[in-house]
Amino acid sequence: MENGKLAQFTYGGLSVISSISSTCTFDQICVDLCSRFKGLRLGCFELRYSLSEGSTCILDCDADVKNMLLVLGVVGKSLVEILVFDKCVGDLVKLPTDSVSSSCYTSDSTALVNENYNLRKYGSHGIHRYMTSEWENYIEYVGQVFKGGCADFHDTLKKFSVKCGFELKYLKHDKSRISAKCSRKESKGCLWRVYASKCSINDFFVIQKLQNVHTCKGMIRKKKNKVVGRKFVASIIKDKVVSELNGDVVDSYKWLPWYIESNLASNPGSMFELEVGPESNRFLRLFIAYYAWIKGFMFCRPMLLIDGTFINSKYKGTLLFCYAKNGNDEIFEVAYAIIDSETIENWRWFLSILSRILRCIPEFFSESPHSYCLVHLKQNVSSLFPKGAGEGLKKKMMNLLANCAYACTASDFDDCIAEFMDNGRRYVRNFLADLPKENYAIAHFPGKRWGSMSNALSEFFNAMVSNSRCMLLMDLLEDIRVRLMVSMAEKKLFGQNIHTILCPNKENELKLLLKEGMHWRISRSDMDVFEVLQHDNRDVFEYVEDYWKASFYRETYQYTVMF
Repeated sequence: MENGKLAQFTYGGLSVISSISSTCTFDQICVDLCSRFKGLRLGCFELRYSLSEGSTCILDCDADVKNMLLVLGVVGKSLVEILVFDKCVGDLVKLPTDSVSSSCYTSDSTALVNENYNLRKYGSHGIHRYMTSEWENYIEYVGQVFKGGCADFHDTLKKFSVKCGFELKYLKHDKSRISAKCSRKESKGCLWRVYASKCSINDFFVIQKLQNVHTCKGMIRKKKNKVVGRKFVASIIKDKVVSELNGDVVDSYKWLPWYIESNLASNPGSMFELEVGPESNRFLRLFIAYYAWIKGFMFCRPMLLIDGTFINSKYKGTLLFCYAKNGNDEIFEVAYAIIDSETIENWRWFLSILSRILRCIPEFFSESPHSYCLVHLKQNVSSLFPKGAGEGLKKKMMNLLANCAYACTASDFDDCIAEFMDNGRRYVRNFLADLPKENYAIAHFPGKRWGSMSNALSEFFNAMVSNSRCMLLMDLLEDIRVRLMVSMAEKKLFGQNIHTILCPNKENELKLLLKEGMHWRISRSDMDVFEVLQHDNRDVFEYVEDYWKASFYRETYQYTVMF
């Protein structure tokens, strides 16, 4: 060890002995410390040493290392104590002890006295914890799992890079894999690198390769960082606020079995079906249909409308829902489900459970006629034409399609479809080829449409959950339950105050139709006197089905949702 000295580095009661030669650089010393002390990150700590009582020196560059070795030679010392400080937290986190041994803990009374002395001497009077204080441990080892998948790993990696003071350069970045290296790989030869990919079994992201020591000096606290944009900052603030108000995201999933058990106890006959991964126990999907909804549907028109909307919480997902229409043309919830993604398999699973609880409908609704939403079909027609076609033509084509859908006879439908094709030509030919007329046209629909041509009422449900879709899972479930419980209670009270035969909306609609279509017999009595008699005195309410009547409306809300 020619022209070299021994150094005792101390970090949190742990001490290691290393040799420092005249050829050692400051960066080499830092890299060696990061490899020996767990939790140290380059650029996030400081080094100080003392040559005489009451004085300290900073070790921060190659010149400092050379000067330290020169001074040690002058004073005749072969061993120097070097203290490690956490630069990011602003406190002396790890303190020296009296023990001069390699990798050992010391707990004697002398060491405690020295700790208190050095704390007053170098440390602040209190520890201030930043939101980023834990980010430096976010990326740790090969095999580390990120249950939130690609988005979870990507977000964690960005926070790790911000805390450790370096910029990322992505080599591969898609939904199944992410590979990144330090941006100073080319300029400084930094070896830091990470590779993670999606597990095909549970969609978790797992770190496959990791070189977690930087051989460059990190870019500490730059005024501008490409990662720290508005979206990044907003997501941190959002996560912090949600966490403080509602609790932990993962814990909300752990409470699901208790939530289901409690609801079944107070709402017997309800259907709750929870599915998790067979090996990972990861949440897959949850089906919910309260007994009050199941029974109430029997007094609504025998028609189900289904739709879905996105969930905006940390782990995302999709909310599927199924509703009917009551006698007053209002939405009546039948069931809903939380799924990890909107796939054909998840839709089949959702509909298969519906077919079990609504026994009047055959398995998978195979014998029940299906109808497409006219609003969505019109939107699809609009998208068929190029931008240069003009809005006027697009609106005309949407109206022509509506004429086809509302045509009441087969001959009227043929005339309307001919006009539609004549105006749309090649743009609509393939569209109609994949669109069975039985699924949208009244003239060819094999069942009753009950006056419904679209599921536009689904926007009511979307609006209801618009502010709760970003909530934790438990809060989302409770928000839906409470809102629909209150809505059912209000409609139950409303139904008790209906004093007409039909529901108010349908009663008014029928009166207008009677006024327009009533037949009168008019006979002259004198030059300016006429006798007017109603031609038909039959009771028109006999021809109205029970689904529109106030009695059925009241039966729809005879049951309530409890907790």
